[in-house]
Amino acid sequence: MENKGKHLTLEERKSIAALHGQGKSPYKIGKILCRASNTIRNELRRGTVSQVVNEYHEINMYFPDTGEMIYRKNRCKSRKIGKRKQCEDFLKFIEREVKEEKRSFAAARAKALKQGNFKKSQVVSVDTLPEKVKRKKKRRKYCRRNKYLKGKSIEERAETINTREEFGHWEIDCVIGKKSGDKVLLTLTERLTRKEIIRRIPKKDIQSVHGALNKLKKEMAEFDQVFKSITSDNGLEFAKLHQWGKQSGVDIYYAHPYSSWERGTNENTNHLIRRFFPKGTEAKRLTKKRIEEIENWINTLYRKVIGWRTSEEYYKEVGIRHTSSELREIMSRRLPEIKRWKQKINTAHIQYELVIRVQEYINCHLFDDLDSEKLSQIVCISKYHFRRLFKAVCGDSLGNYIQRLRLEYIAFKLISTNISVPEILSQINYQNKHTLSRAFKNYFNCSIPEFRKRHSNACSEGKNPIQIEPSIERVPHTRIAYLKLERTHHTSHSFSVLWKQVLQFSESYELLSKGCKYVSLTLDYPFITSEEQSRFMVGVTLPQSFKIPKGFGIYEVPAGEYAIFRFKGLYHGLNRVYRYIYLDWLPANDYSLREPFTFETYINTPEKTPVSELITDIYLPVKKKEI
Repeated sequence: MENKGKHLTLEERKSIAALHGQGKSPYKIGKILCRASNTIRNELRRGTVSQVVNEYHEINMYFPDTGEMIYRKNRCKSRKIGKRKQCEDFLKFIEREVKEEKRSFAAARAKALKQGNFKKSQVVSVDTLPEKVKRKKKRRKYCRRNKYLKGKSIEERAETINTREEFGHWEIDCVIGKKSGDKVLLTLTERLTRKEIIRRIPKKDIQSVHGALNKLKKEMAEFDQVFKSITSDNGLEFAKLHQWGKQSGVDIYYAHPYSSWERGTNENTNHLIRRFFPKGTEAKRLTKKRIEEIENWINTLYRKVIGWRTSEEYYKEVGIRHTSSELREIMSRRLPEIKRWKQKINTAHIQYELVIRVQEYINCHLFDDLDSEKLSQIVCISKYHFRRLFKAVCGDSLGNYIQRLRLEYIAFKLISTNISVPEILSQINYQNKHTLSRAFKNYFNCSIPEFRKRHSNACSEGKNPIQIEPSIERVPHTRIAYLKLERTHHTSHSFSVLWKQVLQFSESYELLSKGCKYVSLTLDYPFITSEEQSRFMVGVTLPQSFKIPKGFGIYEVPAGEYAIFRFKGLYHGLNRVYRYIYLDWLPANDYSLREPFTFETYINTPEKTPVSELITDIYLPVKKKEI
């Protein structure tokens, strides 16, 4: 056929309409117009519309204009999406990486492929990206010697170092900002992995370079395995580097004068630093944090020369690897020797003690009018510094911390007593019931009535078969020497560590033979406060005349009536006992809780008793309900 592979024209559609009106079949119309019969059928189906005749009769008629309009509409959709449209998101990603992160086009493309953010069809080659790389011609090598340097020449360097077959060989240089009166950046680049280390030194002299390397030696766990050799230029600041190398067990090599290409790895990395630190910029204006950001940017840059990996990834593959226990042991030996580390530890202890002092004040005055200005005066620091310090230690803001303790206290009152919400508000001096309802629902994800219903008589169906009949006794005033388990953002002691200290203290003074008992006291509420946020005290009771030992706190247990529940078995079963006490026993008896905290005493210990025979007494402060 002459028209094979060609689209129908408007004139042909008009002919189809005329022939179809004469009653000819699609086959005959196709023969007349030299078209396939299926083409005619498809066109008739496409251009046929329903028409109403004589206001009630509906017929189907073919219109060539309708067929042409639908054809043109479909034709607009049949075009293939252009490559630029397909890669629009990828190009935006590349543009952001190049402009904001200062990466090359190749490094940005490698990052996109490594992270798997785009499909293969959405990624274009580096050559397609608008980058023109200017490469300098390699300069002719010199063999000029520096008569003032006494160290080894680069010509004596082993072939394994030249071919980058072995890890642990570095290149060193200084990057200056202003030519006079400014600090300097000392840069070290590992030849195999391209790992970069940047340190700021006071001056471009021998003492500053040696001081930075000595500090690095103390910080790095396996310095002798990480630093096997260093290659430097002929600057005066490196004139005595070979003497430092003999003392530290590091081979030092000097490149030829005016031959920077012999340390090309370090020089190329210095060019990357210049993206953030242009010539003429003052190095003393660079903060320590900014220098770490530049170092991290270089070490997380995807590079073609190391198989589109980052220096950090490659360093971990071929560098020194230790287990967590080995690293802990190495760092525990080295860190105490660093003066700055000792100062940091002392400062952390002081800050921790200040925050603990404020937390104890909050526990005693939970529903008083508490604000940062009032609490900061307790520890004698400004309220702005106090807010930052509290959040750094506790991992939560002061307002959120106080609100959490208040809401958990209210929740415990709701499930352990029959007191109404208005009565609770009158006792605790909260703002109003609407504010309480909103805060309660935001924290517990349910309203106050739902929370009370959910926790009331929780074991009525026999889910908690433990039933212990307590004895009601009057307990005299008791003193407890305690250590506090308070999990903060930076400090998380374990029970085993604290109990070990308590046991050692008790055995050294033979307190058990004097009738004293081991005690633990919780400052939070079971099954309301999460385990990560719970606060505990562990300790031992003391005779009245006993002097408080250094490092221990003292807690006074007031005299009064206590319901004593004796439980025999594993400590893990105590949680079920507490559920029975608070959710079953307390609501069904004529006793209500008093304000002092619940505490436990341990009749025996796991060191001398089988775990199934452990005996624990739970002391619940109670009083008779008012009728």
